[in-house]
Amino acid sequence: MLAFALFSLLPLCASAATLATFHDVPLAPSPLPAPGGRSNADAIVSAFGDLSRNTKWNLIKSIPLEGDVGEVESMVRINDDRFVLAWGNWTVPTKAYGKDAQGNTIYINGTDRTPGQGISHLTVFDGNGTRLATATLNDVDATEYHVGGMDYDGEYLWTELAQYRPNSTATAIRVDPYTYDVTPIVHINDHSGGIIHDTKKRTITMLNWGSRNASRFGLDSHDFYRQPKAVFPNPSSFVDYQDCKWLGYPTKWDRKKSVALCSGVAVYQFGDKITELGGIALVDVDTMVPLIEVPMNLLTPAGLSMNQNPVDVDVVDGKMRLFFAPDLQNGTIFVYESV
Repeated sequence: MLAFALFSLLPLCASAATLATFHDVPLAPSPLPAPGGRSNADAIVSAFGDLSRNTKWNLIKSIPLEGDVGEVESMVRINDDRFVLAWGNWTVPTKAYGKDAQGNTIYINGTDRTPGQGISHLTVFDGNGTRLATATLNDVDATEYHVGGMDYDGEYLWTELAQYRPNSTATAIRVDPYTYDVTPIVHINDHSGGIIHDTKKRTITMLNWGSRNASRFGLDSHDFYRQPKAVFPNPSSFVDYQDCKWLGYPTKWDRKKSVALCSGVAVYQFGDKITELGGIALVDVDTMVPLIEVPMNLLTPAGLSMNQNPVDVDVVDGKMRLFFAPDLQNGTIFVYESV
């Protein structure tokens, strides 16, 4: 069985994704805890201010994940015993349309490649990496099948399903962490690979391909095809944000700035050498202006940047604690603390 075909749903009609459970245990604690990032925002900001390119990071825990996790795109830590990973199996690769006789990239309907196919999932793991349940989010023939970044607001998980190509379309969805019922929230005429939920202003900010642009939508409307309140460029080219966690309104900026922690990677070429650099940033959600940026050069044993896709954040005993899960198929949650 597969989950709902996204376009067959009426806007804002909840539908249960196909949910397979493997253990008779709750999928989320009751009551749901507040997000660690938002609860500890001031401590996170303070610890972030102590980071630099020379910061040493200690690996304090590795949690091997049971089963195949395909390509992990994002992660939410509900608490130390419940992690939710968003991941996909891309069954038919996209294919570039190629070049014309003059060497120019060929675009069809604004994009440069075929749609491809794939299946996206949300999987719940306990603190030991045991797989508790997997929800399948889309039908095999869905055009929007690529799950992106994920945020958690203490009540729902927020993510998106997008076409796996730039200049395309996406749908923001809200997911109940107890039942995995899915509510489509808004459709956007662009790819979306990241999402930030500001619960105070009741907005979601969606980041497009490479996080080059941000689109903000209000949640005070039920119009599925409503236009964004604002579309604005990401002024930083340091890294392409892959996953973000909203921190709220920290006191460092007099509680006037909506702030998120974002993590990502960028590919740099130095002569014939190509290097992938990871980084984290605190960003002003209303402008995407980076408030603090720090590069990271941590790699997994498989050689991937730790900043490839999923991230979550907390502070323990005054030390920044970051959660990563970048490896493909045989996944691991890597937990690092700043020294």
